[in-house]
Amino acid sequence: MKIEEALWNNPYSSLSGGQKTRLKLARMLIRQPKLLVLDEPTNHLDVESVEWLAGWLDAYKGTVLFISHERDFIDKVATATYELTDKGTKRYKGGYSAFKVLKEQEQQAAKALFSKQQQEKKKLLEVIQTYKQWYQKGSNSASVRDPFAQKQAGRHAVQIKSKEKALEKLESQQIEKPKETKGIKAAFDGEGFDSKRMITLEGISFSYTKTSPFFQNVNFHIEKGERIAVTGKNGSGKTTFLKLLTGQLLPDQGILKANPQLKIGYFMQELEGLVLENSILDEVLSLKNISQEEARTILACFLFRRDEVFKKVKDLSMGEKCRVAFVKLYFSDSNLLVLDEPTNYLDINAREQIEEALVSYHGSVVIVSHDPYLLRNVATRVLSMDRGSMQDFKGTYKEWESYEKRTADKQNLMNQQLILELELADLVSQEQEDLDQIKLVQRQINHIKNQL
Repeated sequence: MKIEEALWNNPYSSLSGGQKTRLKLARMLIRQPKLLVLDEPTNHLDVESVEWLAGWLDAYKGTVLFISHERDFIDKVATATYELTDKGTKRYKGGYSAFKVLKEQEQQAAKALFSKQQQEKKKLLEVIQTYKQWYQKGSNSASVRDPFAQKQAGRHAVQIKSKEKALEKLESQQIEKPKETKGIKAAFDGEGFDSKRMITLEGISFSYTKTSPFFQNVNFHIEKGERIAVTGKNGSGKTTFLKLLTGQLLPDQGILKANPQLKIGYFMQELEGLVLENSILDEVLSLKNISQEEARTILACFLFRRDEVFKKVKDLSMGEKCRVAFVKLYFSDSNLLVLDEPTNYLDINAREQIEEALVSYHGSVVIVSHDPYLLRNVATRVLSMDRGSMQDFKGTYKEWESYEKRTADKQNLMNQQLILELELADLVSQEQEDLDQIKLVQRQINHIKNQL
């Protein structure tokens, strides 16, 4: 399970989220279960650990039932997806992407069917009304002396009954109007920014201890409109970098130049900026120049309606706290959003709404996330970190993934080549006297040369 021996005697509480997940899996595997039930197994895992877990579960011989909001992980692991609704469950073949396509097709078909039925109902009501008018007119003019008018009135009465029966049948098969999923309605509007460059880091160095520098001589800048994904393993320095960028930490050396127009909105994964004793409404009203009407309108867009706005922050779930933090960001009028794991506790629908808001945002974004789906949709530049060192990739996250795969494949080939060359050198250096041995060694040498 890749739990290094150096950790074996450490307290459980000292382990990282990823190490705890591996340890829990190790405990379960001792029992050799045929069924694994996993509740959000990717929480607190870095991208590498999530990749490892997806591969491990894919090779697992038993059955796995899991809940996850990580769409990429669902795609890699799930062979079937169940949707839970107020009417029960429905099974879809494949992972999240397949589910989303099928669900959209179902929604469109249901809307078309509902619309068609409503049109049929409208036509029947119009026809019934017309026949009733004709019947009334014929009935008024009918008399013993006018048998034709009597006959016509009778026919209209029969038609009315026939159409009313058709209407009853249609209403008995009434299709329920497809419900629109309630989701966050967010659109972040950054304040205007006239210059090209927003912030520059020149020769930045930082250390938590005097003996071991964490960042050394970092040079980096952010330009207007960029959406930068900050990636790396847990402990690689992502959050430290964000805190330097936002002034939460001060560098030991170097200069941080911020444009006078720069206004940063910072979302922390720990949600430290929230006052737990405040109500949701008070927390938002604590910002400057906001009326109660404005606050309640935007809170409703983030699914806090009516008396829910009076809930205390301390009583909220982590997902609800995240939504409150996003409301505060909404009112910050920032032109640079710095987001540290912003979607960790949000459901899939909320994540997709936030993604749309970030894509349409006019300012710049720096985002740390372990959600590849989010980064593929948002990021136009990637900053990859590894224990204080940085690689600045000028391309989308999709392009970064392709680059990383090519780099890994190239490294594997180089490793294989080195091993084969060492084997070849060893065979060539051997001195054999026996003819059969010489032929065998020669065949091995030729085989290695072909592989090379």
